[in-house]
Amino acid sequence: MLGVRVSAFNENGLGEPEQDANSALTELDKGLRSGRVGEQCEAIVRFPRLFEKYPFPILINSSLLKLADVFRVGNNFLRVWVLRVCQQSEKHLDKILNVDEFVRRIFSVIHSNDPVARALTLLTLGSVAGVIPERQQVHHGIRRSLDSRDSVEVEAAIQAALEFAAQSKTFAVSMCNKISDMIQGMSTPADMKLRLIPVLQHMHHDTATAAMVRQLCLQLLPSYPAEEFVLVTLNALNQLATATLVDVPAQVTLLLKRLGSDPRGAVGAAALRGLLQLSGGGDGSGNSTEESKEASLAHLWPESAVGELAALSVSLCSASTSSRSSSGHLLSRALTLICRLASSAAAVQSHLYPESPLLDLCMKCCYSSDIVIASKAVRVMTKIVCKSHQDEWIRNQTITVDRVADTAESLFLYIACQEGCKNVERNKTYLKHSLYCLVSLARAYRKLCPRFVDLIGGQLEICEGSNAVLFCEALGAIGGFQAGALLPLLPLLLFKLRTLNHSLLNMPPAMKRQHSNAVTMLCTLVFQTMVGYEWTDQVSQVVETVLEKAPLWATYRIARSAA
Repeated sequence: MLGVRVSAFNENGLGEPEQDANSALTELDKGLRSGRVGEQCEAIVRFPRLFEKYPFPILINSSLLKLADVFRVGNNFLRVWVLRVCQQSEKHLDKILNVDEFVRRIFSVIHSNDPVARALTLLTLGSVAGVIPERQQVHHGIRRSLDSRDSVEVEAAIQAALEFAAQSKTFAVSMCNKISDMIQGMSTPADMKLRLIPVLQHMHHDTATAAMVRQLCLQLLPSYPAEEFVLVTLNALNQLATATLVDVPAQVTLLLKRLGSDPRGAVGAAALRGLLQLSGGGDGSGNSTEESKEASLAHLWPESAVGELAALSVSLCSASTSSRSSSGHLLSRALTLICRLASSAAAVQSHLYPESPLLDLCMKCCYSSDIVIASKAVRVMTKIVCKSHQDEWIRNQTITVDRVADTAESLFLYIACQEGCKNVERNKTYLKHSLYCLVSLARAYRKLCPRFVDLIGGQLEICEGSNAVLFCEALGAIGGFQAGALLPLLPLLLFKLRTLNHSLLNMPPAMKRQHSNAVTMLCTLVFQTMVGYEWTDQVSQVVETVLEKAPLWATYRIARSAA
């Protein structure tokens, strides 16, 4: 019963005709007053949809007061559905006008002799904590229920305490000692301690409380070495450090120590996830955008942290064979973290030199047979080398730039040659990453522009699929860095335009749309190439032929690009 969570009610197609707000509320009120439990439940579960359709404060206030009455006089089955309505309608709770009356009706059930009814009351009050954060009677009721002998009521009180601690500074500070005593108490079951630890992560409203809670969590790590306890405790410490900021250096050191000393894969993954969170910009869910986020907290890290992370990653690199193995999975997460840190000058300032530990790690990973690891390693090197371009002492160290350019080219060619693979979208994602590296290097080091134009142009010549648009976008970006960089490709661009324009006539609509995009991009490249040069008859003829046969939307886009 305590596992109640927000669930989407399938209320579409219930057969009710279109009504105004008053008629709909009257009909639901009639269902609530019905003597049959089934009709009452049907009426209750329709309220979230009513709130979405008519989000008026007067209607929501009246409806929730009626539901509070059902909660007060109904049975536990009806109370469960009222609880779910409160959970699902969280964004409408601030429209309650008579908050005192709503709380009074709900809270009256806390005095029931039924522990399940009391538990449902606590859960319902917790679900509306955002609108009643400072209600002292509710705080007292939660504290009293934590001492209950009924496990169902205690679990509900813990959940309510978690909700109120996140909303109320007064509650968090007043409950700190109580929660600490329960966690340290010998009589508290282990599973209940696991539920109590997350409450601590919200107790950061003043310095003394935050320091005490952190010390308690640090004591729990050696006292409870089981994996579940370590994961929950580390997460609480991460949340505390992110909220207070003063403990970020110590927490980074702790997580690096755990990553190096704890052989359990889940703990290592949790440590890296915590480090991602402490770098700023997210909690490190591992998606493809994580490494592109800004490391807004990296300047708070200890100076040696990035070097230690690189050393740990080297050991993972030696033990991994692919990103699907345990070590490979950790290595992939570590490279995601390093890629984010590489966007911060404060984090990588001491590694902007040839043969640095970070570059050494990436050189070992960039030729991995696993495209995930190789792609992340090349991106890290690209960011480091591009940042080193801003440093006067490093600017002339071209050997590193050439090596990174070689690895970026190798990655691009490896991915481009897999155009016909099964996972097309995944391949296209990593192709974008490799092109991003080439464009970034060309932006920082203009001497690489002709080299990369020749490389991408060679793949464009043999490309037949949707990757042609990506190649054209990259060529357009590089062409903007150096005047005349695209001029050697002009014959190829004209040839591709003729070929695609001729094949547009007999294509199905889906293929025609894809090729129209490619034709538009090729025309844009031709316009960009001819800037500052006199148009020849051949170029004019090809473009005019394209405009005659291209779809109207493609013609409009070509005209806009020429403007």
